Amino acid sequence: ASQKEDALIQETVNEELIAKIVSRWTGVEVTRLVASERDKLLNLKEELEKRVVGQNEALELVTDAILRSKAQIQDENHPIGSFMFLGPTGVGKTEIFRQLTKNVNIPCYIANATEYTASGYVGRDVSEMLKSLLDITNGDLEKAEKGILIIDELDKLSETNKTQSQVNQKDVQEALLKIVEDGKYDIMWHSRKYTFDTSKLMIVGMGSWSRIELIPDKVVGFEQKSKPKQYKDLTTEDFIKNGMIPELIGRFPVIVQMNELNHDSYIRIIKSGNSALQTNQKFLQKQGIELTITEEAINEIASSAEKKGFGARSLDSIIEAALSYASFEIASNPEV
Repeated sequence: ASQKEDALIQETVNEELIAKIVSRWTGVEVTRLVASERDKLLNLKEELEKRVVGQNEALELVTDAILRSKAQIQDENHPIGSFMFLGPTGVGKTEIFRQLTKNVNIPCYIANATEYTASGYVGRDVSEMLKSLLDITNGDLEKAEKGILIIDELDKLSETNKTQSQVNQKDVQEALLKIVEDGKYDIMWHSRKYTFDTSKLMIVGMGSWSRIELIPDKVVGFEQKSKPKQYKDLTTEDFIKNGMIPELIGRFPVIVQMNELNHDSYIRIIKSGNSALQTNQKFLQKQGIELTITEEAINEIASSAEKKGFGARSLDSIIEAALSYASFEIASNPEV
């Protein structure tokens, strides 16, 4: 059997496979790899869970795609993975990939779709997304081609807004299609021509898609009741009805619904070592002040965040507002 066939057969992620993945990635022989390099990939999902709470399905899909890519367990003529992430603000859509790049050193560029235009319009051409990946890798084309391209606010291209006409939005979608499609893309970077192979990228579309009405499926008869349609049940037709061109939305076969944060999720974030509460607690400790945080206070903060409805982003502002005055008093008056 060929090496490609062997790779396709092996689908179980184990320590031996992880070692081979890191070896291909780093160019270091398997026997010379240190345990920490293997563990970094083997424990990737657990590491991401420390920063992204309540999104188990999304983390599993992303980490599996990364591992399969590194192990070459995928069709080499298709991208590492093409995902459409749906969900409200502040639930961790972009944070997943920010943490991913920190843990496994994969170049990642997050593009705001509303900032780009099609060729012939004033503004940033969509080809600059690929140039940005080259910027991140200092011109290392091979590394850039194996990176992650996130197209955020993709849903805004299906809406009428003040900065883009409907005609321009459709043109931008068609321009993005050329990047998302598997194949070669010629770009100029620092006066040098590059042929960028976009088939090796992980491409992720993101948006809240709040304008899509989650209408229940058609019901026949008077006694039957239907459940509201979920994001994960959306079809290509749903997106087309809301302004997306079918060719582009068809390039995102996997729809990932990001869960809204519940009360328990907020509490987990507050208690994590990365929250603003922990940061302030450490600051006060340096001033000789011990800050005691009660369960009642944590629950109150979590409830306030739920009411605001902006996800984890609202936590920092709530905590900072509560503690900023005390922190200022201590900083300006050591005798307090």
